[in-house]
Amino acid sequence: MKSFLVKTGLLVACMVSLFHGKATAESETEWSLNCEQYGDIKPNENPTYQHINCLLTNAAIQADIPPEVVKGIATQESHWRQFVDGKPFISNDNGIGIMQITDTTLPKEQQERLKNDILYNIETGVRILNNKASLTTLPHINGAGRDIIENWYFPVMAYNGVVQVNSPLVQESGEINHEAYQEKVFLNIKEGSYMGDTVLARYPFEVKDFKYVDKFIEFLEPEYIVQGVHETTIELKAGDRVLTTEGDVKLRETPGSPEYKVKLPIGTPLKIEGTFEFDESEISENQFVWFLAKTLDGQYSGYVSSAYIEKQVAFKAASSSYNSIKTSWAAVSGASGYEIYRSTSSTGTYSKVGTTTSTSFMNSGLTTNQSYYYKMRAYRTVGSTKVYSNYSAIVTAKPIPAVPSSVKAASSSYNSIKTSWAAVSGASGYEIYRSTSSTGTYSKVGTTTSTSFMNSGLTTNRSYYYKMRAYRTVGSTKVYSNYSAIVTAKPLPAVPSSVKAASSSYNSVRTSWTAVSGASGYEVYRATSSTGTYSLAGSTTSTSYTNTGLTTNKPYYYKIRAYRTVGSMKVYSNYSTVVTAKPVPTVPTNFKATRISSTSLKLTWVSVSGASGYELYRSTSFSGTYNLLKSTTSLYYTNSSLTTGKTYYYKLRAYRTVGTTKVYSGWTTIISAKP
Repeated sequence: MKSFLVKTGLLVACMVSLFHGKATAESETEWSLNCEQYGDIKPNENPTYQHINCLLTNAAIQADIPPEVVKGIATQESHWRQFVDGKPFISNDNGIGIMQITDTTLPKEQQERLKNDILYNIETGVRILNNKASLTTLPHINGAGRDIIENWYFPVMAYNGVVQVNSPLVQESGEINHEAYQEKVFLNIKEGSYMGDTVLARYPFEVKDFKYVDKFIEFLEPEYIVQGVHETTIELKAGDRVLTTEGDVKLRETPGSPEYKVKLPIGTPLKIEGTFEFDESEISENQFVWFLAKTLDGQYSGYVSSAYIEKQVAFKAASSSYNSIKTSWAAVSGASGYEIYRSTSSTGTYSKVGTTTSTSFMNSGLTTNQSYYYKMRAYRTVGSTKVYSNYSAIVTAKPIPAVPSSVKAASSSYNSIKTSWAAVSGASGYEIYRSTSSTGTYSKVGTTTSTSFMNSGLTTNRSYYYKMRAYRTVGSTKVYSNYSAIVTAKPLPAVPSSVKAASSSYNSVRTSWTAVSGASGYEVYRATSSTGTYSLAGSTTSTSYTNTGLTTNKPYYYKIRAYRTVGSMKVYSNYSTVVTAKPVPTVPTNFKATRISSTSLKLTWVSVSGASGYELYRSTSFSGTYNLLKSTTSLYYTNSSLTTGKTYYYKLRAYRTVGTTKVYSGWTTIISAKP
């Protein structure tokens, strides 16, 4: 929702173009000729996603703007739509088309062209953004050029408006204002151009940097030092060296192909073989581009996504932990090694802090949040003499806590989610932030010194999104890491635990488990093999279930899940572990021995359902050998010819005959008696 209106008045559309090297409106659309292979643009119809990707990319390149930024804006404004249902896309505030141009003062002819000509709409939006970038009232990153994505933070803000709702920080709390327009655009860049895996650098904003007048913002800090910035990958050309930024990066057969030649680990150096290309698929919604690249040993070549590579720059510095900074650089041909120098001010005295033959150097033992400045030089050893290069450009960084890694979120109960992460070296604690959408406003929900956090009082089955940051307390100041990757989970009933299965009779198995907090009931599933198909055997509100009508001695496998009824819907837990049991006859009960004479005892018991008979065993000691005394279908047996006053020990089991096999119950408890 942008217009040409700025403080100096209306910038008419026929003005000299802000595109570099272009002087007329007619010549400006030459950039679109690079996309002719995708066919003609049809009236009142959006081009394919692939075609729009090409158009936005080439319009941005022509204007010397990172295409990632233009694509992020187009995503926020229209989700890449010029038309909706065959008509020009007009928003509620009269924004027009893919770039949502808002300027009711434009002549009718230009208004109509903005509605119906997607090329003109893109061109106009890019021109507006370029104009905002020329405003001297906006802050910028020290030493950063137009190729640095993060350096467009404030021009992107200005594209929507330098107004209080777009303040980088919430004035009252100092927290990040995730509802600010530029924050949403930069999240689009992260998720669209970097597939959510790259953490874009943040400005070290403070509330005192901004003055709020009426609904507008004045900037009191004109320049920032920002660590870990990202150069647009579109600038890459044949011969450039890049590094993979993630693990398992695939070199694909063709742009966007699912087939790949090899998976590469993080930090793998590659050589770019040509200019960027777009997805071959017309239905692909990827916003990134592809480069043909080759491993340095020449063993593999293929297409790599721009989302997972970064240029191997001449020299850079970035925080590695709360007390260390890592400097790195591209290899210098013929160099024997490198010397690294450090100072605490850009113009101060530089002292040598290291020598290495590698292309990186870790400088440790530093002070958290203090700015350090580095320069380096290469040398070549000739005989016993070191021949030095000139010094590199100066780079700077501050040691801050590392970003929490291995971040996870998982349901803990029907109304709670547990987040966890790996400990960050030197961290004093961690702050956890939550939102109800990945791009929504994140609010702090907890602070902890642990590496996990339980967030309770949530709504069952609703998605929650979390990110966290570490901090280190220095004096009375908290020094923060960047935010972690975003993770998500839904509160679900907990998985039933202490699950057991045991025979209940010759044709039934009883399963049981511990009650699950908040559960409305439980479903019991059964299969005849552990990896077989499980079918619902029964549902209950109890914590046990007896499954009847089974085959004696056949193994049955069970798993349980809890559910909570929310409205008219059942929300399920995950399944429990699998337990197994066989139906066998139950153990005979009420087993007794009665004296009937000086030399005989009578043994009795209660009938067992489904039993074919009973086996009675006897021993002359409790722990001695028990021998079969009698197999019978009766419910008693008189044991005669015994020795008066001698103690005899008995145990009993039932059996059921299945085919030619006897299937036994367990043993009764041992009883004893004297005749």
